[in-house]
Amino acid sequence: MVMCGRFFWRIAAVGLICTASFGLTACGGAGSASGSAAATYSISAKIAGLTSNGLSLDVNGSGVSISGDTTGATLRSGLANSTAFTVSVATQPSGEDCTVANGAGTISSANVVDVSVSCGYTVSGSITGLGAASGLSLLANGSYATQIAANSTAFTIESSLASGTTYDVTVGADPSGLLCMPSSNTGTVSSAGVTGVAVNCGVPAEKVLYSFQGIQSSAGIVDGSAPAGSLAPGGSGIYYGVTYFGGPDSDGTLFEYDVATNTEKILYGFPTGTDLPVNPAGSLVQASDGDYYGLAGGGADSAGVIYKFDPATGAVSTVYTFTDGADGGNPETELIQASDGNLYGVTSSGGTYGNGVIFRYNPSTNQESVLYSFQGTTDGSPSSAGAGGGPLLQATDGNLYGTAGMGGSPTCGCGVLFEYNLKTNSYSVLHTFVGGTDGVFPMGNLIQDANGNIYGETTNGGDPSCVFSGMQPGCGTIFEYDPGTKQESVVHAFGSTSGDGLYPNTGMMIASDGNFYGMTGNGGSTTDVATSNAGYGTVFQFNPTSGQETVLYSFSGPPDGTFDAGEGDFVQMSSGDLIGLTTGGGAAPTGSGTIFELYLK
Repeated sequence: MVMCGRFFWRIAAVGLICTASFGLTACGGAGSASGSAAATYSISAKIAGLTSNGLSLDVNGSGVSISGDTTGATLRSGLANSTAFTVSVATQPSGEDCTVANGAGTISSANVVDVSVSCGYTVSGSITGLGAASGLSLLANGSYATQIAANSTAFTIESSLASGTTYDVTVGADPSGLLCMPSSNTGTVSSAGVTGVAVNCGVPAEKVLYSFQGIQSSAGIVDGSAPAGSLAPGGSGIYYGVTYFGGPDSDGTLFEYDVATNTEKILYGFPTGTDLPVNPAGSLVQASDGDYYGLAGGGADSAGVIYKFDPATGAVSTVYTFTDGADGGNPETELIQASDGNLYGVTSSGGTYGNGVIFRYNPSTNQESVLYSFQGTTDGSPSSAGAGGGPLLQATDGNLYGTAGMGGSPTCGCGVLFEYNLKTNSYSVLHTFVGGTDGVFPMGNLIQDANGNIYGETTNGGDPSCVFSGMQPGCGTIFEYDPGTKQESVVHAFGSTSGDGLYPNTGMMIASDGNFYGMTGNGGSTTDVATSNAGYGTVFQFNPTSGQETVLYSFSGPPDGTFDAGEGDFVQMSSGDLIGLTTGGGAAPTGSGTIFELYLK
C-alpha cells in the first residue's frame, strides 16, 4: 500500500511539472518562451485601369483571379516574416494588357502594400513588305518595345495604355536591309483598343513632313501655298524656302522649316506694292556673304526683281529691279553663285531681241550686266510662253552651261543646250534638240558627274509610243552630254516601262552614293493609260554607271504630295536622306503642297 502511494505521488508530481511547463508556454509571445502565436503578414496590390474580366495573378505559384473594375485586392495573407514573394501576370484580361510593378521582394516585419498592377489596351495593326527580314521593333509612346518576328503580317504591342490617352506608334529599329514606315499611327485609345495601325516595310520610304495650309480665312489660317524650287540649307537642321502663293497678301511667302521640331513658320509675306517682289520663283541660294538671294516677279516695271534675305535679321529687300528692256525681264528659276563671287541667271524676256538674256549680278556693287541676249532662233529661247529651260551650272572647266526650253531647230523649236565661256565672253550652242527619240523641251537644272559629263532632263521626247491626251509625243528623257566628244545621247526614255515616271521638269541631284535622284510631274503606280490618267508623279533613281533608272516612290495624291508643276530638286540631309517639295497635295482641305522626306538605306 505504501509503495502504491509512493508511485501515485510520483505520477502526480510529474503531472504537476508538466502542467507548469504548459502554463509557462501559454504566457509568452510568438516564438518566445511564453508560447504566443507567431505574427503573419499579407500582400496587397493597387490595380489601375482594369475594365475586363480574366486577369489572373501568380503569387508564389498560386493563382489569384481579379475581376474587372477592381482597384485593389489582397493577394495573400498569413505569410511569415522573411518570406520571399513574387507576383506576376498569369493570364491577361480580355483585350487588355497588365503589368506588375514592385512584384518581388521579401516580407520584413510589415504588410506588403506597394505592389501595383497597371492595365490598359493593346495597340495592333498590319505589316506589309517585311518578308523574311528580322530585327524590326515597334514602340508605343516611345516605350513598350515589341520585337516583330520575320514574315509577320500583323503585330500587337502590349502597351497598357488607358482608354482616352493618346498613342503614337513608331519604329524602334528597322529590320535588316529595309525601312519600315507606320501610318494611321497616332490617335486616342478607345475602350476597344487600337487596331488600325499599318506598318509598311520597303526601301526607300517617303513621309510627308509638313503640309502647307494655304489661306483658310474661316479658320484664321494664313500659310504658304505651292512651294517653289528647292529648300536651301540654313544649318542645324534649318531649311529656307519660298511659296509662289499664300501669305498675308496671297503673293507668296518666305518660310523656315525646322527638321528637329517639325515646324514651319512664315518669315516674310511678299506684299503687293511698287518695286516689291511678289510670287517668288525658284530656290534661294546662299552667297558667300551669308545672305540668301532669289528671283521673283513684281518690281516697278512688273518685270521681276532680285531680292535678298538676311537670316540674321529676317529682313527681305529688293537689290535689283529688271526693266524688261536691254537688261532683261521676268527672271526664270534661280540664281547660282560662280567661283568669281558673282551671281548668274537667265531671264525669259527683255534683252536686245526681247527673248531673254543671260545676266550677271555683283552683290558687292549691286550692279547687273547682260552677258548674252537670246535671238530666239537657232540659239534658243528661254521664253516663258513654253518650257523655260533651267538654272545655269558652272562646270569644272569654269564655263556656264544651261538650257533654253524653246528655239533651236527651225522645224521643231524644241530647245537647246548651251555653253557660255566666262573667259572669252562667248556663247555657243552645244546641242539642238530635234524631238522624236531625242528630247524635247529641256527643263530643270543640269548636273555634272565625277567624269565631267553633264546630265539634264527634257519634259517630252524619248519614246514616241508614250503618248497621253493633250501632250507632246514622248514622256521625257534623261540626257547626257560629253564635253570631250561634244556628243549628246539619251540615257533614259521615261514611260518606256509600266509604272515609270512621266514628264520630268525639275532636274536631278547627285547624292553621296553617286546615284542621281529626281522627280517626275506624272507617272507612277497611279497611271492609267486606258483613262488617260497620267498619274501623280514619282521619285526616281538613276545609276550613271549602269544606266539603270528605278522608280523609288509613286505619289498617290492627297493627302500625299502631288507634283503638279515642279521647279526644284532634292537636298541631301545630314542623315543621308533626301528632303524635297511637292507643289500640290498634302492634308485637306487645301492640298497646297508638302515638304517630304525620302528615306534611303
